[in-house]
Amino acid sequence: MFGIRLEGKDLALAGVFAAMGYFFTSVDVLAWMARSNPLEGFVIYEVILIAVLLVLSKLGLTVFGVRIGSPAQTIGIWLITSAFFMTVNWTNPWVQLSTMGPDASVVSNIFYNSEDGAAWWVWSQLIQSATAEQLRWLALVITPGLTGLVGGLLVSGKPRIDG
Repeated sequence: MFGIRLEGKDLALAGVFAAMGYFFTSVDVLAWMARSNPLEGFVIYEVILIAVLLVLSKLGLTVFGVRIGSPAQTIGIWLITSAFFMTVNWTNPWVQLSTMGPDASVVSNIFYNSEDGAAWWVWSQLIQSATAEQLRWLALVITPGLTGLVGGLLVSGKPRIDG
């Protein structure tokens, strides 16, 4: 009808994501995640992401025909994806503070378990006197820039720093 041909791998990929959605949105998993601090939740979230990328690659379930060839490329793709989501995910305290005011304490820790939320939380713990605007620059401008740089180096197979 639209010139699209579904293959078994396409259906398997859809099935994997449907199963993940069922499991990761269950009340028990969400309650467990809500008990984590933002860094713990972020680590769990990212371990899941890396594991899924590795499993999908090993099963030959690729997106846009891209096959991941090495663990370094997996990490590189993860870092590039993380840099992207830090800039457009909008699940971080900055969004809460700039749109709803200073009381961000009413938000579940799950809200901060994203790339941008965890970066914000880490910087806020490291520099406790930082203002919201300073944290915005550290977590949502500088961190994604550096993360994308390292990811790009890993994907290209050239992770080195010349002195």
